[in-house]
Amino acid sequence: MSILQFIATRNFIVVNKELMHALGLEEAILLGELCSEYDFWEKQGRLEDGFFYSTVENIEENTTLSDYQQRKYLNKLCDLGIIEIKIKGMPAKRFIRIREEEVFKIFEGKNLKNLRTSTGKNEEPHIYNNIINKNKKIKIKKEVYVEIVDYLNEKIGARYSAKSSKTQTLINARMNEGFTLEDFKTVIDKKCNDWLKDTKMSKYLRPETLFGTKFEGYLNEIQKKKALPSWYQEPTKQQPKYVEPTSESLKDLEDFFKNKE
Repeated sequence: MSILQFIATRNFIVVNKELMHALGLEEAILLGELCSEYDFWEKQGRLEDGFFYSTVENIEENTTLSDYQQRKYLNKLCDLGIIEIKIKGMPAKRFIRIREEEVFKIFEGKNLKNLRTSTGKNEEPHIYNNIINKNKKIKIKKEVYVEIVDYLNEKIGARYSAKSSKTQTLINARMNEGFTLEDFKTVIDKKCNDWLKDTKMSKYLRPETLFGTKFEGYLNEIQKKKALPSWYQEPTKQQPKYVEPTSESLKDLEDFFKNKE
């Protein structure tokens, strides 16, 4: 039994307490439904690189979550790195992939015994093979949270708290993916350069946007040079050389002014 099957729903809504405390009630309900859909498509052998087809109507029927609520909580799960969403095809269809290793981190060290199959005494849970032994959580010191959040606050003149569990969760997720403190500062610098003076985009200079699932994309963006005015010309590299006037040139100049009189 995989961790996704463990929290999947069937003809009734199952809300896992660990998920509910970690994510919120609606998010836990939605993730449980997504795990059911994953389980269904996996048994059909119709997963595409882990992605499965999911409709608004099906989720609403099974959870009563409206289209608006689905978008809201799906975005939150995306920001936390738990799911990925892509739209493809004509007409456009929504495909979702659950990042099982991120779900596992919520349960790590708590409910592993419940994930074992009932028939195999020594059988390990069906989770990515390298998660338990190789992908251990990095313990992050609180000073790191403070330095990152303070750096952002200083850049944008805000008062975000380094104690926010949501912000810490996002920082944890990115650092467990191998990103560094300097990477966070680079992303902050780049997006401040892009958005700080933009009235529409400046509101997105916040931890949930900067440190979410688009973090790597922001980090690797090539900064564009701002367009210069059409009248501006680059200065020439070589400055004109000073030429010492000759006696002939001085006499010519003197004659020139005499003729003007």
